[in-house]
Amino acid sequence: MIKSIEGLGFKGEYLKMIFFMESVFNMNVAKMGSEETMLGWINKNLENAKERTEGLTDREKFIIAFTVLQTKLVE
Repeated sequence: MIKSIEGLGFKGEYLKMIFFMESVFNMNVAKMGSEETMLGWINKNLENAKERTEGLTDREKFIIAFTVLQTKLVE
């Protein structure tokens, strides 16, 4: 389980992009009346993909789940 985005060691522009996507995610879930957080969504999806992500670092897992989330937000 990933506890914080800051603890994953991202810096600069990539960290800015993560926080921008988090604000977009928060806006979308608020419109739907949900209180789910981006990190909660990521952890839930990583739990569902536990076998496929076994052996990866939390940072690598986050990148995979974040990429899926970005794709869903763009759709």
